[in-house]
Amino acid sequence: MPQFGSDAGSSRQLERRSGRRARGPAPSASPRQSQQTTPATFKQILIKYLRRQARYNRTFSLAVLDILEYEQVKKTLGPQAAQELHRLAQDVLTRFMRDADRLCGASPGQFLLLLPDTDAEGGRLALERLAQCTAQAKSHYHHKHLRPSCSFRMVDSGQYGSDPEILLDCIGFAIDEDGQLSKRTSPELQVRADLMRNEPFNGSFSVWSQRYESADMSSLSAAGDQLKISAASARDLWRSSRPVQIRILEAAAADATFEGELIESLARRLRVLQSIDHPGVVGCIDYHLKERRSLYLVQDVLDGPTLTEYLSMASIDSLTVLDWALQICNSIIYLQGLMPPVVPSAPSKSSLIVSADKHLVLTGFEIQYLFPAWHEPTQISGEEIMAVNQGRPVPAFTNVITGFAELIRWLIASLCDPSEQLTTLFARMGGDLLPADLNTVYKLRSALKRIWDWQRLQAH
Repeated sequence: MPQFGSDAGSSRQLERRSGRRARGPAPSASPRQSQQTTPATFKQILIKYLRRQARYNRTFSLAVLDILEYEQVKKTLGPQAAQELHRLAQDVLTRFMRDADRLCGASPGQFLLLLPDTDAEGGRLALERLAQCTAQAKSHYHHKHLRPSCSFRMVDSGQYGSDPEILLDCIGFAIDEDGQLSKRTSPELQVRADLMRNEPFNGSFSVWSQRYESADMSSLSAAGDQLKISAASARDLWRSSRPVQIRILEAAAADATFEGELIESLARRLRVLQSIDHPGVVGCIDYHLKERRSLYLVQDVLDGPTLTEYLSMASIDSLTVLDWALQICNSIIYLQGLMPPVVPSAPSKSSLIVSADKHLVLTGFEIQYLFPAWHEPTQISGEEIMAVNQGRPVPAFTNVITGFAELIRWLIASLCDPSEQLTTLFARMGGDLLPADLNTVYKLRSALKRIWDWQRLQAH
């Protein structure tokens, strides 16, 4: 039974679900400014390492890193928020780079990075590590969470001779006579950049899959007309053979593949799912795209019954329902704060898992989030994202709120002695239109907190 000794709807912090390898001791919190260079200096450093390569055959990697959320944050929260996101990514990169690495803020939301003494494989591993470290960082802008995640393109200097302009051209930049960097946008470059784009999808599937053993296919289902989904159970060797669930998502049409903008969207949104760190929301541990057709999504196996199964085995009281309602509100508000925000399906009896300590974990929103164009109700515009940030009503969330209210009314109906205040509150939400004072999740959570505070006073 929930106790009044802690904040309403709070839950103890559960294990981070990122699934990444444990890091060593944290480096110094102070960015190493000597690693950050101007474009002109970066050009001279690049030339220096090309000369060293010609003389000693010591190769290096050159990469451009893009902050995937930069343009969206700039559009919805403004230039200052985007600048804060850029600074956050820059601080993380300089903290986790090696002493010999060099970083250049090529343009807003982009960085050039030079990694000495690396071959193609070593460069990819280093960049993936930096991308993972960046995805774990977060900052705040006017009470809004900012989380940067990166994609990157990389070239191995050993494959492109000793011309700095050829190397920069391969990742979409040029150097003018004054040593200033500029972006190139020719069609030929775009084709080449698409081929060279080094998302985590492009690694070796056989190497990636070695992390998981004893995979056992269990089911096959469809998600609309566009997707088919297979499920498998396995054990994660990186985490003491912990059980995981692997879902394989494929286009339903024969021989169809994921291409173009969908690849970019998947890369961005998968990193968002991997960065989820909330006890009431399921995230993803790992992912891989095999041959641009099969998306492997790895998640923890949640140990607990669904809400329907739990109620068939145990009884609850009004205080438990109130606590659960607050937990669900907190989970939805957390999803709203991601970038881009998640519009989950309405919480249902089957999409909520009850943990051993009677906390609710929301599931079942991941597929709609990854493929928004195939699930029209979950798409929201830039203006609607701004409305979400400001706590104003958004039509896409109306069904989420009404479905949530229906779920709570169902729970109240199962009580022997329901709370009058709770019953009255959700009875008001049973019509065709939501009341003006309950038409956002923020307002609903405030109303629930008032009931919680009143009950706490009565208990004391």
